[in-house]
Amino acid sequence: MKKDDLFEKESREKKASLVRRCVLALLMGLSVFLLLFGQKLKAKPQPQVQPPPAVEATQPPLQGRSAREAAYEKDISALEELLDRQTTEEAVRTQAGEQLVRMVENHQTELAIEEALLSAGFSPCLVVVQGDAITVTLDGAELSGTDGVTILSLCVAHSDVAVENIRIMTVEP
Repeated sequence: MKKDDLFEKESREKKASLVRRCVLALLMGLSVFLLLFGQKLKAKPQPQVQPPPAVEATQPPLQGRSAREAAYEKDISALEELLDRQTTEEAVRTQAGEQLVRMVENHQTELAIEEALLSAGFSPCLVVVQGDAITVTLDGAELSGTDGVTILSLCVAHSDVAVENIRIMTVEP
């Protein structure tokens, strides 16, 4: 080995050793800080999100899904007809196009939330998005608090709807 290579290797080892010592000192200092001041740094307990009380729905989710899909198809057809009609005023066509986009977005959100709920074991279920509110309908007499929180978190994760605007309903099979 050449003298320069040996010197370079020794230099790299010293730098690595220095870095390890600095990291160790930093970790030790941080642990002392946490031990001394950890009690003061404890955050206030976060309020628990309480799931909304389950409301009993009148229609089983699977029947509701058929009705929702039929209404969706009917509304889409009506809006597409307005858009295709050349005699329709431009302002009306613009509004119809915007409403069509919102309907498709809401429908995609409904399907995404339903898929997430089905994957989490909530079967069958129906999700309806209307404006800034979501209604979730599930089979079953009662939900546990954990179930309610899971449903709320899945709804929030797949939409821009606030927790207070999500309603969970149950239907006895």
